[in-house]
Amino acid sequence: MTAPLNERVAVILAVVGAHLGISPAEMRGRRHMKAARYKHARALATYLIRQDVGWSFADIGQAFGDRHHTVMSAYLQGFKPDEAEVQLLRDRITVRTPNLTRDRETNILSEVFALRAEVKALREELRESLRLLFLRPEFGSPDYEAVARRINGMPK
Repeated sequence: MTAPLNERVAVILAVVGAHLGISPAEMRGRRHMKAARYKHARALATYLIRQDVGWSFADIGQAFGDRHHTVMSAYLQGFKPDEAEVQLLRDRITVRTPNLTRDRETNILSEVFALRAEVKALREELRESLRLLFLRPEFGSPDYEAVARRINGMPK
């Protein structure tokens, strides 16, 4: 059983298939496993899905008819994509998916913002821990200004 495709992956398969004269069903099917034309189509689609959508080989294998991830990674071994061909296909994919072209960038940006918020929270937690550490009796009397300068990395 094959995994459901997201819209962008379906468009990639359709564009690569149309470019090489192969239907997406043939690309995902088990027939013609060793024919060079089908290998090239699968390698090109795998490359684009990996680069532009960010799927793992296991996910791509599911999209290609429940193939093992090592089979999908093998398609890219020794595969040297023609950059002009790749750019042409990306342009065609962009035309067919205008609202999906920035999905990956949007996901990356949202992850960056989430990580920034997490770092900020950890920094505040660390400052509070350091404040409590410097207020311990072995550090002498609690001079709050000195503690603040130490926590913020300012000279004494």
